[in-house]
Amino acid sequence: MCALCTSCHTCKIGPLGVNQLGNGRAGGWGLENCALALSKFFTFSNFSYLLLHRVPTPCELLLLMVQTRFAAEAGDFRPIAPSDLPNGFLAGQGLTTVSYVAATVNAVWGEYEVLNPGVTTVNLGSGSANTGAMLGLYNNSGGGINVTVTSGAIFFTPVIYNAGSFTLWNQQSLLIYNSGQGAFFVLAATATYPQFAAANGPASGTYTTPIGALYLDVEIVGGGGGGAGSGTGATAGGNGGNSTFGGMIAVGGTGGAPIGAGGSGGGVGGGTWINSTGGAGGGSELSAAASVNSPGGHGGASFYGGGGGTTASGSNGQNGQAYGSGGGGGAEATSNAWSAAGGGAGGYVRSIITNPNPTYAWTAGGNGAPGAAGTGGFAGGGGQIGLMRVIAYFQ
Repeated sequence: MCALCTSCHTCKIGPLGVNQLGNGRAGGWGLENCALALSKFFTFSNFSYLLLHRVPTPCELLLLMVQTRFAAEAGDFRPIAPSDLPNGFLAGQGLTTVSYVAATVNAVWGEYEVLNPGVTTVNLGSGSANTGAMLGLYNNSGGGINVTVTSGAIFFTPVIYNAGSFTLWNQQSLLIYNSGQGAFFVLAATATYPQFAAANGPASGTYTTPIGALYLDVEIVGGGGGGAGSGTGATAGGNGGNSTFGGMIAVGGTGGAPIGAGGSGGGVGGGTWINSTGGAGGGSELSAAASVNSPGGHGGASFYGGGGGTTASGSNGQNGQAYGSGGGGGAEATSNAWSAAGGGAGGYVRSIITNPNPTYAWTAGGNGAPGAAGTGGFAGGGGQIGLMRVIAYFQ
């Protein structure tokens, strides 16, 4: 009796050779016509879990999953090739390797299609035709390829996605089964490299989660506040802009004042991992003696560090250096005068998002402007821009 089953004796089980139905090793155990074994096999494997209205035959599914040589235990994630499949696989319907270079490829079921540079779209056609047919795709184009259907839907596992199209990434390969009932099932796909998206402020947009992503690693930092200018009639630094991603928010740092405390660090909210308030800017100073020159207040440090500074000899404040850091305040204009305060840093938020939504609205905050110099004084430094960054991870 199969180790997966404790109540059913209808399956045909026995020790098999290396090239027969089984786990690919001599002495392995084979399964045939057992719906319970098939369902449990796909549930606990790193591959797909597929149950149709009828029991898939081992020729259609089990051999495909076990024998394609990109199992996690082997650590072999090279593209699937027809030679990986056992003799007799889909007897009379073996996958034939065909290379394509045209921009749009109309898939031919029963082929293993190598998609070379120039291919941008693959059309799977209608989901109501080609019942039981298989298709292999390998992206060798150097970029992403859009795989779409004219009717029906594409399903992915372990989390089911009902999609009309998806992106096949460069060097990724997969195998698709056509149910003939308006549904295409992605049975197996090689590992996908993480997909990166990032934007510097000021910017905004909508992030679309790649099909098949298991989780997102998201970080945002608000823009840094600008340092104030020194001297008579100087102006305060500008506030940094807020950065957001869905329900996450990293508030920009506030600008420094010509005379007074440094700008405050930006607040945070919505992070599932890190919620770090930005550092405050340094305050202004009064030089009490004619021979003493007071530097401007330092810019606040963000999660990445790098707040702007000044020198005591009289100079403009430095710009913030790291993402979200504040600008430094202008140094004092003359002896017995005030230097200016530095800007605060933007907040920092990081989240790991499991079961991600299809889309997220986002913004990346801009930097706070530097304060202008007054009479005989020096300008502040500008804050540094905010950031939005996402890494999508796959099975």
